[in-house]
Amino acid sequence: MKALYVDAFSGISGNMFVGGLFGLGLPEEYLREKLALLDIGEYRLVIETTMKCGISATYFNVALGGEQEEQDGCCGQHRHDHHGHGKHEHCCSHGHGQREHHHGHHGHHAHSGHGQHEHRTYKDIMAILTNSKLEEKIKKTAVSVFQKLAAAEGKIHNKPLEEVNFHEVGAVDTIIDVVGTVIGLDYLGIEKVFVSKVRTGFGFVNCAHGRMPVPAPATAELLAGIPSYAGDIEKELATPTGAAILAALADVTADTPAGFAVEKIAYGAGSYDLPIPNTLRLFLGKMAEQEHGLCILETNVDDMNPQLYGHVMNKMFSVGATDVWITPIIMKKGRPACKLSVLLPESLAADAAKEIFLETSSLGIRYHPVKREIADRRTLKVALPYGEVHVKLGEIDGKLVNIAPEFEDCSRLAAMNQIPLKRIWQEAMQKAMEEVKF
Repeated sequence: MKALYVDAFSGISGNMFVGGLFGLGLPEEYLREKLALLDIGEYRLVIETTMKCGISATYFNVALGGEQEEQDGCCGQHRHDHHGHGKHEHCCSHGHGQREHHHGHHGHHAHSGHGQHEHRTYKDIMAILTNSKLEEKIKKTAVSVFQKLAAAEGKIHNKPLEEVNFHEVGAVDTIIDVVGTVIGLDYLGIEKVFVSKVRTGFGFVNCAHGRMPVPAPATAELLAGIPSYAGDIEKELATPTGAAILAALADVTADTPAGFAVEKIAYGAGSYDLPIPNTLRLFLGKMAEQEHGLCILETNVDDMNPQLYGHVMNKMFSVGATDVWITPIIMKKGRPACKLSVLLPESLAADAAKEIFLETSSLGIRYHPVKREIADRRTLKVALPYGEVHVKLGEIDGKLVNIAPEFEDCSRLAAMNQIPLKRIWQEAMQKAMEEVKF
């Protein structure tokens, strides 16, 4: 299983995360293609190589129209387009090239001559994501990140989820950071994310209602349960967007996880010039399967509206299930019924069982630990006359044993070109077999 270890020794922000994913192999054009499926207006992506204390890192930014400055999250790390183009060396000293900004309420800040950023509510952002043409798994994961953000803001301001106004967090740049991160993780085939202790920085930032402590309230709320430390740098190093990504997607580990074999390392650049490299370090690798501790939950149901099963299956995947399936069975007294089975990590069993009791008519659930063997997986992108299709490759001991075109890609191209889906699938299969000499 592919996994990612996030080393937040210099904090974390959404754009730092995306920058690091470019370094791990996320293609720029692929991200642009996917982000074009979001209806969020015009913007410009800034992607460039820079140097942080001698370390080559990828800087990622989003500019709206003529804007040259953006900010990640509320009271977040400043995102300056001061890098210019190509490679630049940033000095390891305070203040060089760093600009001061005045924050509004939770990160709303004014740019001289640029106008104001658009504010969006939680409902607005849910509409943008759900109405997009992104794959369902991308939508669901991005939604989970924004749900974390909304819950944190709602708690701080004592408001229900649907009334939360994200202010700067609703800006285009933050939506792109979140969705871009999810797209990158999916493209790279990353199934598990781990995170180190997070350096937050310390001090205060200026907001509309006065000076607020670092980490900012939303960041502090989101990092609850994730070990963090201030460190010795008086800056805001961890932002709400970065913290929300970790809260929604990552498991905490004191060091690289046991059984984790590193294959590639990349760095996402922040915008500060510090005594240490202002970068987020990402380790891409594989986890030994025995680390998972999987189990299967099962329950037999004979008195529930069958229309609800699709909803229940989606709930299980949102909890973190690896797989979910329904089996037709015959119960006592000859009653037709369904057996709901859920494969997931044992650590999530209690959460899944609670959802099953809430969403079904079941009054009892049984579970047992299981072991499994899985093939190593990688993704190949093949070009067809109609567009590109991702193809999953399965390997055992370095030998290719399975080829499977991505259904969502085939379905999208079939609809766009008004040709049978099976034709797209067959051509993708044939092209992949030719390229890997299967």
